[in-house]
This record gives sequence, structure tokens and C-alpha cells, in this order.
Amino acid sequence: MLEQKVPVALIGASGLVGQMYTRLLESHPYFDLVYAPPTADLEKEGFAELIASYAPIVFSALKDTKIATDVEMNIARAGSLVISNSACWREDPLVPLIIPEINLSHLNLLTLQRKHYGLKGKGGIITKPNCTLASFLLPLFPLHQKFGLKSAMMVSFQATSGMGKDFALNSNVL
Repeated sequence: MLEQKVPVALIGASGLVGQMYTRLLESHPYFDLVYAPPTADLEKEGFAELIASYAPIVFSALKDTKIATDVEMNIARAGSLVISNSACWREDPLVPLIIPEINLSHLNLLTLQRKHYGLKGKGGIITKPNCTLASFLLPLFPLHQKFGLKSAMMVSFQATSGMGKDFALNSNVL
């Protein structure tokens, strides 16, 4: 364990993903959750600078991609590293889409990202693929390393289950 835990903040703590982040951070050996502001504060003048003064790392569980795009970039510009759960960054070629066990070296993109977006200090944004893709790739990666997989196919019913729909295949699949 570290002598002193790294202070972190969490935005979007009231949603389901945010609540899970809160539980995980409560007893984390390396991170100390020091700030979880109410959603109403996120777009206030000076908010990004305030949160950056509390925490060099900010976990984001914001659901609304429009809000996430603006708020997360402002926090990154203020100097904090944002670890985003939002889909809004997944198509940006300068935002690393990280599965640590597979492509940690993609964090090197942060240097280009900081220059391109004019981010201060260690500010930046990293994100993760959606949970379905991550759970698919983790077991395939060692197989790829050992045998050189060329392709793989996957079918997911995530959209069905994520909407809370009845999972009966005959009524939900064309």
C-alpha cells in the first residue's frame, strides 16, 4: 500500500455506475475519494478549477454525453486526469481507450492529446470500452499472444438487457 493515498474525485456519483465507483473507492488501497460534488455544480463557473484543486485524478460516471463532453474536457484543461465512463470520447483518436491488461502503452497518446487540446500539466482524458467488449477481449488477449488470433466473432444482447427488456429471444431478435 502507498504511504499516502492519491486524492481522487468522482463526478456523476448519483447514478448506478457512480454508486459502484463509490463502493470501489471507499476501501481502495491507493485512492482516497475526497470530493464527489452534486451534479448541479458541474456546469458552474470555476467548477473545473475547483475540482482540479482537490484531486489530480477525477473518475467520471456522467450519463449524459453532452454534459460529459464539456465538463470532462474543462476538468482536463484545469489539470486533472479524467477517467471517463462516457461513450463521448470513444471515437476520438487522441483519447486512449484503455484495457490495462491489454494496451496500457496507449496512455502515450496523452502527450499528443495535451498538445492538441491545450491541457495543463497532467490533465487529460482516458476512457474504457463498453463492458461487453472488455469482457470479450480479456480472455482472448492471452490466446492472441500465444496463437496469433486473426479474427473473432461475438454476439451480444447487451442492448436488450441494458434496457430492462424481457430477454425472451423469440420476441427480441429479428
